[in-house]
Amino acid sequence: VHDARALSEPDLHEAMSARLREPFALDRGPFMRADLYARGKDSWTLLIVVHHIAFDGGSVDAFMQTLCAAYERAAGGTTQTDAAATAPAAGFAEFVRWERDYVASAAGEAALDYGLRTLDGAQPALGPGNPAPRRPRTVRHALDADTGRAVAAACARLRITPAAFYLSLYQDLLAAQCGRDDIAVGMAVERRPRADFDTTVGCFVNLVVVRAAPDPQAKPAQRLRDTHARLGQALS
Repeated sequence: VHDARALSEPDLHEAMSARLREPFALDRGPFMRADLYARGKDSWTLLIVVHHIAFDGGSVDAFMQTLCAAYERAAGGTTQTDAAATAPAAGFAEFVRWERDYVASAAGEAALDYGLRTLDGAQPALGPGNPAPRRPRTVRHALDADTGRAVAAACARLRITPAAFYLSLYQDLLAAQCGRDDIAVGMAVERRPRADFDTTVGCFVNLVVVRAAPDPQAKPAQRLRDTHARLGQALS
């Protein structure tokens, strides 16, 4: 809890930004911290920072429902029974047990075999050892509404997902940078394997490898369909 009554709005934002930038100690935790800034008798600002290792996008709704239920309960707005109804059906430890069982199962062995076959002989697209190594950098660009609608229409016409569309473009970009068509990309996906994990807070993100070795003579539409098919295989 911080006494922020003497802070101006810009100073408060700066104090919160500094707190936000503080690194987590991954060797000992905790992986979530909460700071409450007292602005006055009836004015408070809550800052919650969570490391991605313990929290994914799908956890946001479950966390906010739990937080809001606890706040209403503390304010006398709900009963203990109401709050209990928002509790997750399964904890993350149960997911860990499920995942270990899956890895040891026939389906897990098949998934491992698929991953090893997909990565066999794959080479890095960037960095040392490439004909034209480039230093990676981040470029952010927002599509305008018309372009977004055009992409959605093209995906619908080709019967592919937008994820496959943009993945294919990214692989083409990497191919142009390294001068090689055989490009393997680890694509982040979030999947909760059972319905009772839908409200579980945790990191369910997994990387699936999608490898592209497109035919240079293939038309763009066919290359997009091939990427869509390979992504489907990786997710199955």
